[in-house]
Amino acid sequence: SLSTFTTIAEVVKMQLRTIVSEPIKPDEPRHLINPKNLYKICMDKETIEEHGLEDAQKIIDFFGGWPVVEGDKWDMGSFDWKEMTYKFRSRGFSVDYLLDFSVTIDSKNSTLRIIELDAGSLALSRKYFMKGLEDRVVSAYYAYMVDMAVLLGADKEKAKAELMESLNFEMQLANVSLPSEERRDYEKLYNKMTLTELQQKFPTIPWMEYFSTLLGPTILIEEDEPVLVVEPQYISALEHMLQHTPKRIQANYLMWRVVSAIANYMPERF
Repeated sequence: SLSTFTTIAEVVKMQLRTIVSEPIKPDEPRHLINPKNLYKICMDKETIEEHGLEDAQKIIDFFGGWPVVEGDKWDMGSFDWKEMTYKFRSRGFSVDYLLDFSVTIDSKNSTLRIIELDAGSLALSRKYFMKGLEDRVVSAYYAYMVDMAVLLGADKEKAKAELMESLNFEMQLANVSLPSEERRDYEKLYNKMTLTELQQKFPTIPWMEYFSTLLGPTILIEEDEPVLVVEPQYISALEHMLQHTPKRIQANYLMWRVVSAIANYMPERF
C-alpha cells in the first residue's frame, strides 16, 4: 500500500537516478564519479550481453567453481567454508550467508562499538522456508535455482538432486534460527562474551582468525575483545551442521548465493 514514506522513497530514487545518469564533469568529486561509472556499467546492456557470462564465470571460478555445474571436476579437497567466506570479503560479496557478522553500537553502552554475530541471512523470509516445498514461493525459488544451474551448464537431473540438498540445507538454517516473534526480547538477544569465552563455547570455529580476516589487517583485536552473540543456539546448531553436512552441499549452497547475487549482471536469459 502507498504511504507518505513510499512516495518520498520513490522521489528520492528518481532524484538519485537523475544524478547518476548525468555525464561526469571535469571537476566532479570522487564520491560522484564512482557511482556514475557504476551506473553506466550496469546500464550497458550490450556489453553485459556480450561479456556478462564470461565475467560471471571468472567470479565463479575464483571462488572454486559451482559443484553442481563442475560435476566430477569440482575439487572437494580445496573447499573450506571459512576460506570461501574470506574470499567473499576480498571481492566485496556478502559474508553473511552462514553467519551474520557486523560491527555495531553496543545497545547497553552507546559510546562503544562491538562485534556482533547473528544468524546467517537467508535468501527468503524464514516463514517461507518453514513451510517447505509446499509453499509456492519456495517451490518457485527451487525452480529458479535449477534453471540457473542448467543455464550455466549443469545437467538438469543432477541439478535437481544436488540443489534439493542445497535447499534442504538452507531450510535447516532457517529452522535453527529464531522466528521474528522471539527476537523481540532484546535481553534474550543480548549475550555478551569475550573472544576467549566465545572460542570456549563454540570451539570448532577459529574466531580470532575469522574476525581478524574479515575486519582486515588495520584492525587489531585481542582475546578479551567483547562479542555480542544474538542467537547462541544458532551457532551451536551451525557447528553441528557444518561438521555433518558434506562439503559439496555446503559449497553448492554458498555458490548458489553468489550466482544469485550476480544474476542481474549476467545476460538477459539469466
